[in-house]
Amino acid sequence: DLGYQPAAGNYEPAAPMGGARYHTVQKKDTLYSLARQYYGDAKKWRDIYEANRAELGDPNRIKVGQRLAIP
Repeated sequence: DLGYQPAAGNYEPAAPMGGARYHTVQKKDTLYSLARQYYGDAKKWRDIYEANRAELGDPNRIKVGQRLAIP
């Protein structure tokens, strides 16, 4: 144990070996805001949408509590 404690938040760190990381949707989150948060580029919202297309219908209607893969 190196004494490392992850920061509190609503995200999980990237998985090893190229696996996806995840984000649990909070009030006021949008795919646009998540793309800005994780990629520094809001225009990459489609990457998140495509990774979660099976769970999402309308990209404008993500739900609080949904767990989204962040590729």
